[in-house]
Formats: sequence, C-alpha cells, structure tokens
Amino acid sequence: MRFVWLKLFSTIRRLFCLVLCEKRIAPLNFNIFCATFFLLLHLLKATQFNDKLKMQKKRLFFLSVLLVSLAVFYSSCSKEDLFAENVQLQSPVGKTWRLQGFANTQNDNVQIAFSQNLEYSYQITFKKDSIWFGSSSTNDLHGKYTIDKVRRLLTLAEIVGTERGEVASGNLYMYCLQNVSAYEVFENELRLFYTKENYLKYAPYSPSN
Repeated sequence: MRFVWLKLFSTIRRLFCLVLCEKRIAPLNFNIFCATFFLLLHLLKATQFNDKLKMQKKRLFFLSVLLVSLAVFYSSCSKEDLFAENVQLQSPVGKTWRLQGFANTQNDNVQIAFSQNLEYSYQITFKKDSIWFGSSSTNDLHGKYTIDKVRRLLTLAEIVGTERGEVASGNLYMYCLQNVSAYEVFENELRLFYTKENYLKYAPYSPSN
C-alpha cells in the first residue's frame, strides 16, 4: 500500500514539475503542494489498519484528491491568467502590432528599439491567409508565416525585404524575426519569442496611437 502511494506521489510530482516549467510558477507553491501531500499520506497510513476508521480513511482519501487537484489547478495559473484583460488569446492574426522593445521573461526591463521614424517603424500584421507584412527601422517587410494555435508556435517562414539603411536596432530586429519560434498573445500585448526567455514585445497599433 505504501509503495502504491509513493508511486502515485512520484507521478504527480513529475506532472507538477512540468506545470512549473511551463508556467514559470514560484517554487513556493510546489513546496506547499509537497507538504500537503505528505501530510495526507501520513494520515492515511495511520488509519489504513484500523477497521473502525474506514469511513474516516475514505473521507481523508477524497479530501486528499480534492486538495491535490486544487493545488495543481492553482499553480497552473500564472498571474496573468488571474486577470480578464490578460487572458491569452488564440492568435495574433487580424491585428497590426507595433514593437515596444526587446524584453526578457526574467525581468521587467525592455530595451527600446530606435528609429528615425518610430510612427511607421517596427510594425507587423498577420493576415488569415498565412501572409504577414510589416516594417523594420527603415524598410518594408513581408513574407509567409506558419502558426500552431494549440502549442503557441509561430515561425516567419519567409522574410522579404532589404537591410538598406538599417540602424543597429533594425539589424537586431531582423535577426530576432528570423529566429521567432513561439508566441503569447493577450488583448493588449503580443510576445514573439526568439529564444526561450527573450521575446519581441508588441502592443496593438492604429494610426491614432
């Protein structure tokens, strides 16, 4: 019986670690989860050989299932998921986005992209027919893209445009576009990841912005 419970805990622990890696949840939640599970396991072990406490054992079992489920559900929600305006959308298609800067998931710093004409620079629009178009610091860009809305994967399969007159930020932007592999999109923000931690941060754009 003890082996079964330990095996169950090991399986749940691996699943929970996957949730932590995917959602970037603080380790504190995982420690609370482990402590809760071991406490319930100890209580179940203490009652498993006592026939008079079968009902209590059954109640503790269902309680443990409930608490474990709640712990996994709570920890699988990032802070962004707790606010309606930051709920992830399916895709960035159909909107025009303008670059806010180069960002990193490890901190709040955003490196601003420079251009002579920021009003019309660093824009990107995804159309429904797998065509995208936009601009760098000085040049117009277009091409084709592929998207997996389930796994949040996106690549710019084709980038057509010149690098004439690009400033340093424009060259960096072109490099990042070539390496985009994933995305996150919210009502007021688009993130195009070009590494696991680094991404291009966009905001919705309209001529009045």
